[in-house]
Amino acid sequence: MEETMMANRKLKYWGWGYEDTGLDADETRSLMATFANGFDIQASRDGSFPSLDAIELPTCRLDISAALSKVCTDDKFERVYHAFGQSQADSIRTYNGDFEHAPDVVAFP
Repeated sequence: MEETMMANRKLKYWGWGYEDTGLDADETRSLMATFANGFDIQASRDGSFPSLDAIELPTCRLDISAALSKVCTDDKFERVYHAFGQSQADSIRTYNGDFEHAPDVVAFP
């Protein structure tokens, strides 16, 4: 049963762990306000990270050939998930919805 539940859980694109765990909106808002003060940025969100549907990505500039389609994807979640690392600066960019430089394609080994 636990394996099935784990298989259905979705990783966060905005940090470590799964979407159903972590800080609530008030805690996130407080943390981002601290980041804003410490890094001189504008904390402009309501305390939640943008939903995947709300994120605007640049149009993919590449076509994935049939030969690479088994190891490459231009799936929106994967592009967003791989756009940043887990540093504080990356978390701030994610929180602000800054995905201008998201990868066009994600390749899996």
